[in-house]
This record gives sequence, C-alpha cells and structure tokens, in this order.
Amino acid sequence: DRSVIVLRFQDFAKRGYDYTLTNLKTKENHKGKIRSGIGIFSFDLKKYGLYSEGTGYKLVLRTKSGKKQCTTRYYTASALKDIEVSQLKDNSLEYRWKLTNNKAYTGFLAMATRKKNPVMPEIRTMVANGQGKLDSKKFSSGTYTVSAIAYRLIGGYRYYGERIAKVMEYEKTPGRVTGLQVKEGAKSASLRWNPVDGAVSYRVYAKKPGGKYHLKGDQVKATSYKVTGLKANAKYIFCVRAVMGFGSDLKLGAMSLEDSVKIPNTAPDIRRIVPTLNKNNELSIKWKEVTNAKAYWVYARKTGTENYTLLGKTKDTIFSLKDLNRQTSYDIVAYAVSKVDGKKYKSPNGSNVITLTPAEYVKTHRQQLLASTVRTIKYHHYSCEYTSKRYSREVKEAYVNYKGFESKTRYLIWVSRYTQQTTIYKGSKGKWKQIRTFVVGTGKATSTTPKGVFKIFRKERGWYYNSTQCLYISHFRSRNSFHTRPLYYGGAVATHTIGRPVSHGCVRCYTPDAWFIYKKIPLQTTVVIF
Repeated sequence: DRSVIVLRFQDFAKRGYDYTLTNLKTKENHKGKIRSGIGIFSFDLKKYGLYSEGTGYKLVLRTKSGKKQCTTRYYTASALKDIEVSQLKDNSLEYRWKLTNNKAYTGFLAMATRKKNPVMPEIRTMVANGQGKLDSKKFSSGTYTVSAIAYRLIGGYRYYGERIAKVMEYEKTPGRVTGLQVKEGAKSASLRWNPVDGAVSYRVYAKKPGGKYHLKGDQVKATSYKVTGLKANAKYIFCVRAVMGFGSDLKLGAMSLEDSVKIPNTAPDIRRIVPTLNKNNELSIKWKEVTNAKAYWVYARKTGTENYTLLGKTKDTIFSLKDLNRQTSYDIVAYAVSKVDGKKYKSPNGSNVITLTPAEYVKTHRQQLLASTVRTIKYHHYSCEYTSKRYSREVKEAYVNYKGFESKTRYLIWVSRYTQQTTIYKGSKGKWKQIRTFVVGTGKATSTTPKGVFKIFRKERGWYYNSTQCLYISHFRSRNSFHTRPLYYGGAVATHTIGRPVSHGCVRCYTPDAWFIYKKIPLQTTVVIF
C-alpha cells in the first residue's frame, strides 16, 4: 500500500523517539512519539489525511534529547509490477519487473534480504531500469526476499517509494573453476587455478588420454596442488571442481576446462645422503650416483624454520658443508637434477633429510666420518677405477672399528681394493689396532677379488708351475688366497707388477708380507675384502 510508510531501523535510543513527518507540497507537519525497542515505524498517510499521489514526504526520528536523529524520505507514485527472480549458474540472481509509469521515478534500488535478518539486506545495488543481476559473493543458501524499491530525486535527495518483492529459496552451488594451468615436473604436475566464490575446497582429477578421471586430490584448501607419482613419458589430462558444504550437504561445481602435460623422463630421487669428510677433511654429505642426473642441488634450512634455501650445486656426488655456521643446527636435503628438452627438473621428493650441527657432529661422530671416507673399487669392463693414494692409519682403524668387524682370533685383515692396500690389526671387536700395512695387487676387472667377509681356512707352502712358483699361500675363499708374486725357481721375481689390479682374483703380496700372513696369522682369522 503506497499510503503506508514503513521504516525498519536499529534502535539508537533507550527512551524512545519523537518523529516529524513533512509533506513537501503542503509543508504540513505531523508530529508524534514512539517507544523504544520496536525497531519499526509504520505510518498510514490516509488515516491522517496526508496522502496525495506523486508527493514527497520527509520523516525524521529524533532522540528525546535531540542529539541523534534518523532521516528518511518517501515518494508516492505507482510504477512497479510483476517482479521475477531466477538463480543463474554462477549463483547470481537475475531480476526483472515491469514498469507501469516510466516517468514517476528516477531509478530503483534492487536488494536481497535474508529471512533470518530482515533489517539488514545482504546485497543492494542501484539500477536505472527494471532488470539486472545481484552478485553472489555475499549470498549463502537460505530464504531470501528480493525487492525492488523505486526512488525519485528531489533537491539532490533520494525519495524512496513503491516496493515490490518476491520470496525465494536460494541454494548456492559452487561455480566452475577457471584459469586452470598445469606445469609438468619430475613424475609430478603442479596445478594452479582461480578461486571460486564460496568454495570451501577443491577436487583435483587426472586421467590418461582415452581413460577415465581419477580423484588425485580431495579437500584441497588452496588454489594450487601438486600431483605426484606420475609415470615418465606419459601424457596426463587434468581438471578441477569446486566444493561447497560437507557430508549430505556437499555440492560440486562443474568440471573446469581441461589442461594436459607430458611428464618428462627425469632422474629419480637420491636414495640416501650421509655425512662424510671430503679430501680436505671438511664436513660434507655424499650419495650414490643417480641415473639421468646432470647435477645435484643441495638445500638447507635452520632447524625449526619452514623454508629451505639453495646451499649449492655440484656435478659430483659429494658436497662440502663448509659454508654452514658450525654452531647452528640445520636440516639438509639433496635433489638430483635432470635436463629434458632444455628444461631442468628436480627429482620428485628429494633425498632423506639429515639434521646436524656441524661442530657438534664432527666432534661426536669422528670415527663414523673417517670410516665414511673409505671407497670401494669400480670395475668398467676391462678397466678398474682405483687410486695409488693410501688411507691414513686413523682412517683404517676407524673403518674396521666403526663397522664392528670381529674375528675368532686376535687378528683381523682388511684388503682395500680401492687403494690396493692390505692392513693387519691386532685386538678385538671395536678395539682393533694396526700392526702392519702393505701394498698388494688384487684381481683385475675380468677376474675380480671377491667382496665380502671371509676367514683364513687353509694354508699351503706354495703353488708350483713349469718355470714359476707362488709361495706362502693363505686361502680365504676357495682358491682366492694371499701369496707372493710369481717367482722363478731360482728366487728371482717373474712378475714385478704390484700396487694395481693385476691378479686372477688372489691378493698378490711382496714376499715378506705373504710370509707374515702365512707364519704369524692363525687360521679362522677374519679377512674383510672391500
């Protein structure tokens, strides 16, 4: 009814209000009082003989003291008819209404008010005609009253008039994800997309061409996600859906547009990094060589912090930690890096993480670090990778003691195929002391000296051939033995070579060294070949 002014407001006076209603045409005023706690003012213009068509009215509410007031303006004219409201796929509300008088009003206020809070509209917008949309950003599922209120500009003020409304049930559903971008990685793909209004989470799907989508990520809170465990040289197609609600109220948005990538054939993860000492006796980490790796990147962070920073890059399988603060605790991880079609890729997950404080670690793990510097020989078809450099006494004692080798006798023998050196110890498990060390010649690439832990089980005076002999034979595995270099029967050396891989699997020694093992080292003595 256009003759009734209805004002909803939030109380701002405990003692009630005085009101003044003014007719702009006649300048006639009507005054009265209303009590507090109501939050609504309703005034029937016809009842007091104040109504006239196409007239502006000014209503002022004041506190009893007159310090605060609320002013609203109303205009009487007929113009609105038949409002229609519909919910679109993007969750916005589209409204339309008909106008019976195009000249009565200057513009319109379109708004939606939720039933649970009828005083405060959730969204409102000014429009010039009878159609448009209300944005969905502030909407949530529930009962809404969608209204159109006409207004006329008089003296620079808006005078609101006729109102038309429709009640509707609004059920918000998530919109379609847009802007999906996928970047390939090492056995992985990184996805990014634009946020969807109202979405509480997202679902990520992947499939191979011609296959069915499989869920790869559920309840993803961010607008990015990394899918791991993908196969190299395979193509994958991805899409994302927005999610609203939980349980039985779960609502899924439409599938996003697809994006696809081909996963490159990259290097796998480094299996394990371990602390060691490099040739300069600096604390370092080392690892085994990784297939397809062109380089290795080492990262570190202070223990307890979140983000890793790049510590350095190397093409070797050992990296010095000399740039770390010796008194600070760090978490350290390493990645194998491959290069495919000009792009560099880090391995999927990186190595294991080791945590250490450099100074403290070197002090408490000295024996372990020394033992970790021991390497083994590498065989390449007809050649061997070994060295003429010799381990120090400290390294050799650290190796057998840290590894926990034991023997049934008071002696232990270690053959280092990498340095072509044999060391004899005396003592017991964990307490071995070097008593003799000498250069030897182990098996060549085509007839290697076996790796493992053995025992001296038999001895012979010699092996005798047509023109040569090998003396002081101490067997540790089948025919594999310690013995002298081949000698002529007159005692001269027939084959002088020693200090490099040269034998058919035995350990060739200088005569005094072979004699020492033969005479002084008892049967059942442990022999370690590495």
